[in-house]
Amino acid sequence: MTLNTSSQDRVIAARPLRQRRFVWAAVALAIVGLSALAWPGLQGFAAAGNSVSAERLSLAVVEVGPLLRDIAADGKVVAANSPTLYAPAGGAAAMQVQVQVHAGDTVKRGQVLAVIDSSELAALLAQERSNADAMRADVLRAQVEARRQTALLQRDWENAGIDLKTAQTDLEKARLTLAHAAAGRGLKEDSLKFDVQAKQAASERQQLLVKDLLRQVA
Repeated sequence: MTLNTSSQDRVIAARPLRQRRFVWAAVALAIVGLSALAWPGLQGFAAAGNSVSAERLSLAVVEVGPLLRDIAADGKVVAANSPTLYAPAGGAAAMQVQVQVHAGDTVKRGQVLAVIDSSELAALLAQERSNADAMRADVLRAQVEARRQTALLQRDWENAGIDLKTAQTDLEKARLTLAHAAAGRGLKEDSLKFDVQAKQAASERQQLLVKDLLRQVA
């Protein structure tokens, strides 16, 4: 049973006074050495206020120009020697892939990376295009037939209008004929009536003559 940590502690002995003096002496020597090395620089700094020869100076004309700056930006670079390509439509068919770029090429968004060619899909596309062309031809034929039927209906309607006008004309002619016949009949009746009256008067005159002759004979 452990009562404390005395068994794990290590006593650090204090440095003797001679050793500490030796350390301070070493520090003093280091300061003196650094001062000796820095003394020429301090002299030059102290003499900075003195004049300098023009031959030791480089002169240049200050001009206004573009200020170049370095801009730090965060970006994302994804590189792969074997990128994964996929088609937007699923299915299994015999396909040929023609890669348009190589590993390490710079690409842009929307750039074609590979072209997938499938003979089965091409045949199916040609078949569907043929069906679409056939349907388009059917639509054109239906339009032509519709125009033909419309023309026939227009012709029948116009003929019916002509027949109606003809019938109306014939009816008007019949009405005129009927009116003229009615007028002629009236005139004929009057004429016949006059003829009858004239013949009746002649008959009466003849009877009077006969009667007179009979009287004379008697």
